[in-house]
Amino acid sequence: MGETRGSNETTKMEQIDLCRGAANVQNKQWGAIITYSTMTPPYLENASAMLQDMLTAYWAGAKYIIVFNYPTYPATNPYGILSQDQFNAMENFWNQIHSNQTNAFGTEKGTVALVLPEDYGFGMRSPTDLIWGIWNSDSLSPIVWDEANQLLKTYGSRLDIIYNDNQFNFTEKYSKIYYWNSSEISPSA
Repeated sequence: MGETRGSNETTKMEQIDLCRGAANVQNKQWGAIITYSTMTPPYLENASAMLQDMLTAYWAGAKYIIVFNYPTYPATNPYGILSQDQFNAMENFWNQIHSNQTNAFGTEKGTVALVLPEDYGFGMRSPTDLIWGIWNSDSLSPIVWDEANQLLKTYGSRLDIIYNDNQFNFTEKYSKIYYWNSSEISPSA
């Protein structure tokens, strides 16, 4: 869930909405991975943000949560890039989800969908992100970017971002569906 825009909560929710949406339309399970939030030490987000990201993914229905770790050279920490505070956050997460007070697995469900064009491999990390990691953004990229962000602000964790694919019937899975080329998407959606 960490990435070059690390602390951008909209981006983190967007990643959850993409993963959950893909899994939902295919009737599959999904999960989250917490990766670098910076390219310099300490690399991973702080323990408080990590705990919140783990809980957010869990509440959204992630069946597994992975925290990326990597050994450092020279070996200044025998546990890689993870700090004791981050280990404590993982333990806190485990304890919270196994308590009766916060066991809310999957309570944040995607009830609204943004449907993107079939096979459109826009990275969605910025309005000028690459397509399929190779080609420059096209004229559709900033439109998709704006629409996704408007719907994220309106629906947050209730939004799934999916792709139009005739192989999967998604129309009965959502109470409201927005298509990327619809004039219906607006800040008051």
